[in-house]
Amino acid sequence: MCDRNVNWFGWYRLFIHGQSAQMPNTCIDEYKCGTHAPLWLNGEHPKVEDGVVTRGVCGHWNNNCCYYNSTPIRVKACPGDYYVYEFVRPFMCAVAYCADVGNINTIYTTITPETNSSEPCGGNMTDWRGVLLSPRYPNNYPNNAQCTWTIHSTGNTTVSLIFTDVDLETCCDYIKVYDGPSTLHPFLGEIQEYRNQSFRSSSNDLTVLFYSDHSVTHRGFHANWVFIESCGGYMTDWMGDLSSPWYPNNYPDNSYCTWTIHSTGNMTVSLTFPDVV
Repeated sequence: MCDRNVNWFGWYRLFIHGQSAQMPNTCIDEYKCGTHAPLWLNGEHPKVEDGVVTRGVCGHWNNNCCYYNSTPIRVKACPGDYYVYEFVRPFMCAVAYCADVGNINTIYTTITPETNSSEPCGGNMTDWRGVLLSPRYPNNYPNNAQCTWTIHSTGNTTVSLIFTDVDLETCCDYIKVYDGPSTLHPFLGEIQEYRNQSFRSSSNDLTVLFYSDHSVTHRGFHANWVFIESCGGYMTDWMGDLSSPWYPNNYPDNSYCTWTIHSTGNMTVSLTFPDVV
């Protein structure tokens, strides 16, 4: 299995033979780390007081130490003299992350995610409306939380999700939203602070990931979801009706509908609105 096929999320600590390790920040020879083009950190590691920093990642190939410029990653120094990394998926299978320690000659990678909170969270949600809460909300969420919710609607409906309260450690904790039944589906956005954000799925499923690191917690988040009847379309009949979702009842929040009415030949389209409230 190559690093390209790993579903990376959250922060990771590196070990070699049980010893704490770190990414090298100097060029690594080709074909090390069990790969063709080993990835190394292009920059110094931070200090604890630096908080979270972003560093470039280089891959050595064709006698060029930075032949490949991989997606930058975030790095954090932790009390206890070790580092954690927020790895991202490499762009191809022939590159892989490296780890090293000073007294070990062989360089290769063993990656262990930071320990999760044992407190249960996440789940599969199928009710037509409901609430998502961070663990212990409105009290502070625990450290090392990794929660995944999948909201699944049915039939001709999509999922609307609105965040009504967000209070996170903005450097290190986050919420990510994906358009589909898992985190492998298209990424819709990331939330680290409250900005009255909302999301809408393109089909029946929406996935929400919440992550907290090993230090500093806040109140967390509150969000509401509701299933919304799909609307809009491409209309070709010579006569028909258009109506807002749930008409004559109130339309739902966060609706966005587009209809295109197409005539043929030498005809035009006449549209009359008999009721608008």
